[in-house]
Amino acid sequence: MIFFGKILKIKGNKGEIVIGLEPYCDNFILKRDQVVILKSEKYIRKQKIEYSKRINSKFILKFYDINTIEEAYKLIGYSIFILDKMIQEEDKCMIHFLVRDIHEKLWGTVRDIKQFGLNKVFEISNNDEIIYVPFSDEIIHEIRMNERLIIIDPPEGLWDLNK
Repeated sequence: MIFFGKILKIKGNKGEIVIGLEPYCDNFILKRDQVVILKSEKYIRKQKIEYSKRINSKFILKFYDINTIEEAYKLIGYSIFILDKMIQEEDKCMIHFLVRDIHEKLWGTVRDIKQFGLNKVFEISNNDEIIYVPFSDEIIHEIRMNERLIIIDPPEGLWDLNK
């Protein structure tokens, strides 16, 4: 998941919310029917986007099941995360990111992101070796855009699979 921004306030009386974007999300686009993850200190919930509008560095979003000022007001302060699979052409900005697993083992540097049918894979360069890591929510644990770091939780044997 990638941190997208924070819900700052409500707008209007139909459940719209205003999001302050993270600077690296300037090129991201949220579309109708995409699912985002909302997190507060206590709660995590999925919300489906009904529509979105971009105004300067802020997004105005409307979720399908949030229809009143009161419902929208409860979301102020939540952080919004987008799923990795929502990123399309923006993913090329991750070339040259470092890749580590959740145990801090360095896997290498992203050399390219390749598309094979419906599946994307990171092509990771580790000295003279190339390792392919599927671009999936099950393996990609976290992407830290500001640190240019991708943290993976690979299944056992993935490191040796490409040798």
